[in-house]
Parts: sequence; C-alpha cells; structure tokens
Amino acid sequence: MLQLVGFLVIIVTVNGVPVDTDLTSLLNDYNQFVDVLPIDRLFRLTNDYYNADTDFKTFLTYLEGREFSVVWNGILALPAVDDFTKYLANANVPVYDVINIVAAFIGQPSVYLRTAQAFKASRQGGLKGFVKELFSVLPVAQWQQLYAEKMKNSPAFKEFINKLRGFDYVQIKNFYSSSREFRSFVKMFRDYGIDVGSWQNAVKKILGWGNIFEFL
Repeated sequence: MLQLVGFLVIIVTVNGVPVDTDLTSLLNDYNQFVDVLPIDRLFRLTNDYYNADTDFKTFLTYLEGREFSVVWNGILALPAVDDFTKYLANANVPVYDVINIVAAFIGQPSVYLRTAQAFKASRQGGLKGFVKELFSVLPVAQWQQLYAEKMKNSPAFKEFINKLRGFDYVQIKNFYSSSREFRSFVKMFRDYGIDVGSWQNAVKKILGWGNIFEFL
C-alpha cells in the first residue's frame, strides 16, 4: 500500500540535525534554501491531489511497481550518483534520509539504513496540473536570490555547484538508452502533457549538461 508521505518532508529532514557554526557550510546553505519553503501549502497541495485526482494516484501506483523499481535502483547504482551522494553526506547534508523518504513516498523499499519518517480536497488537474501548481508554489525568486548570494559568499556552495556541473551525466544518458523501463518512465511524463524538454533545457542552462533524454 502506497504511503502518502508529503513530498515536502523530503527537503525538511534536516530538522534535528545540528547546524554547523561555520556559516559557509553546505548544510547551512541547505537550511537557508529550505527555510523559504511554504511547507503548509506544499503539504495541502500534495494531499489534495492524492485524495481527489485519479491521474495523480495512478502515477503514484506506477511508481510502486516493478518497472519503476528498475529505474529507481538503476539510477542509484550509477557510480556518479553514488559519488555525489557520498559527497553530500560528508558535508552533513542528510541525503540518505532524503532518498529513503522519497522511497517511502513512491512505495519503494528503503535503500539506505537510515530512518525515514512517514507521514486528506478538491483537485482534478492530473499530474500535469499538480506539477504546474507545484511550481507556482515554490519560492523560485527567493531561491534565485539565494543562489546568487551563495555563489558570491559561500565557498562550500560554490564547490557544490561545481560538483554538480562536473557530474558525469553521460552515465544517466547511457542508462536511459539501455533501459526500456527508464524510457517508459520518461514517456509517461510526456503522455501526461509534462514538458520534459523544458526541464532538460533548464538543467543544460544552469549546469552545462548535454541532452540526457532522446526525443522521439
């Protein structure tokens, strides 16, 4: 049975983790990005869609299944992903707890031996509607301002961004090319009317990565 874990909890699991007194620490940067999130609105949005929208519930049911499990485990097994998660963990960012909470939200088994906390309306917009409303709630302008400030003043954050820019995304691209399940997962987003291309272009603009997903 799928556990509806408010996805917002994914990014607030740092609660209870002592904040490094070094103001340039990556954990402190992480906390500042989390602090501007409208947690209550995000929780209500997710629960509204789960309780009222058939497409959204169907998609979450798919995420529980064996086919998506191949995608989930395959990405986590990539050496580049393993290296990056270890980097975040070494910076005291609770990345393994985050991954386990995502796993609980999508009905997949926990991957790491960490504790993951588990957590009722009127939406009928489908998965596309949920994504649209989600992005309208996220504090994008505040994040952009924080990003600019951190790139100037936080060596730890600059190192984090450089780590992302140097991420071997070709491993994900190769996995996408070789995995029917991964291609099916991305196709599902397109079939729901979600603009996967705009996401890919945003990543290219910010991080300099090339194309990951082929367009049919």
